[in-house]
Amino acid sequence: MMDTSQFSFQIGHVVRENETTLNADLSNVISSNNVTSFENISFFLATRKYPNGLNLNQKRTLRKAATNFSLVDNKLYYIGKNKTDKRLVILDEEGKKQVFEDCHGSSIEGGHGGQKKTLEKIESLFFWRGMVKDVIHWVTACEICRHKEKRCNQLYKKAKTVDFVNDTSQSSDTCQDDITTGENPTNGIYETAKYSMEQIELCLQKIQHYELEVVNMSKTAEVEIDDTLDFLLAKIMKLISRKKREMKIQVEEQKIRSLNLLKTFRKQFEGRLKTIRKLILDVEKATKDNQPWSSPKNKSAVSLPEMLKREELGGIWSVFNTDEAHEEIGKIIKKCGNISEQPPYIISNILQLPASLRIQISHAACENQPLFRDAYEMGNFTPTRSLRLYHCIHNPAAPIGDESIFHENQIQILKGFSKENYVYLNCLEPHQVYAIYISYREEGSSGWSPWSFPFLASTSIPGYCWETINSAWKISSDLREASKIVNSLTPLFSSSAQYFPGCRISVTLEKIPDIVHAEDGFALIDQGVQGGTLNQEGTFFVNVEGKLFINGKLCDAIDPLSLANTTLTFDCHPNIETIADGLRMQLTVHCRNESHQVYWSVRNHNSNVYFGVRFHQPGARVKIG
Repeated sequence: MMDTSQFSFQIGHVVRENETTLNADLSNVISSNNVTSFENISFFLATRKYPNGLNLNQKRTLRKAATNFSLVDNKLYYIGKNKTDKRLVILDEEGKKQVFEDCHGSSIEGGHGGQKKTLEKIESLFFWRGMVKDVIHWVTACEICRHKEKRCNQLYKKAKTVDFVNDTSQSSDTCQDDITTGENPTNGIYETAKYSMEQIELCLQKIQHYELEVVNMSKTAEVEIDDTLDFLLAKIMKLISRKKREMKIQVEEQKIRSLNLLKTFRKQFEGRLKTIRKLILDVEKATKDNQPWSSPKNKSAVSLPEMLKREELGGIWSVFNTDEAHEEIGKIIKKCGNISEQPPYIISNILQLPASLRIQISHAACENQPLFRDAYEMGNFTPTRSLRLYHCIHNPAAPIGDESIFHENQIQILKGFSKENYVYLNCLEPHQVYAIYISYREEGSSGWSPWSFPFLASTSIPGYCWETINSAWKISSDLREASKIVNSLTPLFSSSAQYFPGCRISVTLEKIPDIVHAEDGFALIDQGVQGGTLNQEGTFFVNVEGKLFINGKLCDAIDPLSLANTTLTFDCHPNIETIADGLRMQLTVHCRNESHQVYWSVRNHNSNVYFGVRFHQPGARVKIG
């Protein structure tokens, strides 16, 4: 193993200890590069922060790429997916060239060992993108290797040749005279054999080159497949992963077929070379001993076999076509819906919210009749009462994928003065949403309703029915309760009720699923939630076992609550405390005859949080009041 400390090249971007509080300017410079650049990876590993200007998909891509690297003593190392590798990352071109020169020209193992040996030596210690291409280019341009190859060709041309003796009736004297005078009484078989031997050796070198190229192309193909498929991500990750596995299996099978084909040709050429070499030695020995030599009857035994063509390798190159991979993924996307025109790719059924909506208010609201009946696109704005509107981009009907966003709410408050029954909401920017929720405040009331519910019907957006697909909440204006029956396979639901100081939310788990998961339960959420669990940073979570978790950590000071046949209540005290990075809220949790007071620090500054419900299996019934 070669010691990397002997190299004097620059490591490139190294994040020092005092850079953990980088200013905004440097962070902006870093984020302007490629998302998965070594600079961004080094910055993320050193500071555990994202460069400025990255969207959610770019952050996820950077975070995933950084898992293959580690930062040790301010040096970036590639450790691979299995974390068993440790290769120093080389960034600058001078460092890459110096590594090549030291490994290729090293006298430890002979030096100038060709592309395969040089690449194996470099790959065992170092890492950079495009290494295979660089090594092939540099070895091809190496003057010593080129001179070495030229000298070998000259030695072949200078070798003495002796022709076969074709006529057995000729005496040994005739053979000796012919050799002495340099005449050629034979039919040129010996010369043909010598030429064939040279060509076979060249073909063997070409086969070795093809083998190296096939292996390198398969490695390149795996990288391209990962880059191509991972670019699409989103909600069809399961289909993408399946297609990725199929394509990699196809690549592996094609590689094996191609290598087996090359192996067959290798054996054929090596066997022919062995036969010809023996024939040449026998002729030279007979000539030296002045013995007659008869020409072989089968002249094809010393002829040059037909060399394998590159395009005959079973399509090993065509299987790595990136454009075809895009077409295959496009077919998958069409099965799942249309892709948004604007990158990053977002999979439908995400809907474009119109800029103007008209809502008809029903004064005769009852349990089976929602407060807001209809929604139409309009261009006017005539508010009738105070409304609070926000939307959620999580689709409860969709399976939970790779760190999908659970909440991303925007709030619009409208103060009404008219007594008309129609409200026009034209203050909304076009936004991709799954559901729109509304919370209202009665005339003369000082507080908002402690829950909200979907109000859009299929008339507002063609082809999508909110009542049957996205909502099973039933609102009772008399009892102020909402109940939800969970029927999806892996539901992640939120009532999206706004929860703020002075507010109370009560939850009753009327029915539990047959199979209960440890992370099923209820949570207060202060901002966006990633992944398929409510138990994480930024949440106050109570699972079905009654255990309390604050920001993803178990609260040991409180014994598990008994949630069976009882109501769980969250009280938020009116007084809140402003801290450095947000707010500190005082909560009281009531369950049966127990009350526990806890403090929860949230990172937003508007004191509004949201209530969420999560069950992995169907069959749960939850009532919120």
